Amino acid sequence: MVNLFTLTRSSKSTRASIKAIAEELEKDILRYENDYRRLGGLDITLDAMRRQNNFRLQEGTSISENILSKFDQMNADELLEEFNK
Repeated sequence: MVNLFTLTRSSKSTRASIKAIAEELEKDILRYENDYRRLGGLDITLDAMRRQNNFRLQEGTSISENILSKFDQMNADELLEEFNK
């Protein structure tokens, strides 16, 4: 989607790219969840899927905030390792 780790990019530019990707992913996830509910899917099933896939956000936070907090705490190698999981 975007070349995140290059010598010519600043961390500010990389952070902005990560935030844009995370916000787009969040919109997609919410759209799919809403489609699932509209077609009769249950919230309890969504919650079980989130637990199964370790996809739990703290109350009141967004995906982009969660990802950026990891970005602030990790170096590039750690981020790549996390991304490749």
